[in-house]
Amino acid sequence: MKRNFLRGLLICLIPIALFGAAAIFGTVRQGIDLAGGTILVYEVDLDKTKRRQQTESTNKPTRAAVDDDAGLTRFSSEDLQRLAEALKRRIDPVDTRNVIIRPVGESRIEIIVPFTPSRKKEAGTEDYVQFVKDVVSRVGVLEFRILANE
Repeated sequence: MKRNFLRGLLICLIPIALFGAAAIFGTVRQGIDLAGGTILVYEVDLDKTKRRQQTESTNKPTRAAVDDDAGLTRFSSEDLQRLAEALKRRIDPVDTRNVIIRPVGESRIEIIVPFTPSRKKEAGTEDYVQFVKDVVSRVGVLEFRILANE
C-alpha cells in the first residue's frame, strides 16, 4: 500500500516540478491566444485578377492564375506559398518579430503578428501592425534611375 502511494505521488509530482521549472526559467512561450496579437486575413480579388489577365494577354494566361471549369480564376497552392514567402521577406526579413504568414484556402493569406510581453503595452506594437497593413497594401515597384557623377 505504501509503495503504491509513493509511486503515484512521484508520478504526479515529477511533471508538476518540471513544468514549474520551465515556467520559472521562461522556456514556455505563450501563443497568440495567451500573449495577445493580431491576425490579419487577406483575400486575393479573383475578379480583378481575371480582368487583369484578360487585358494583359488575350491569347495566353499568366502563370499565377489558372482557369477552372466555371470560368473563375483560382490560384494554385504553390503560387500562394510563393506569395506568402514574398510577404514574409517584405514584412519580417530577419524574423525578429516572429510573424507567421501562411496561405489559407485557395485565395487567402493569413498574417499573424504576435505581441511580445515586453512590447505588449508599448505604442510600437500598434504601429508595427499598421506597418504590416501598409506593406501588404503597397504594390511592389521597381524603379530604374540613372545616377551620374558631376
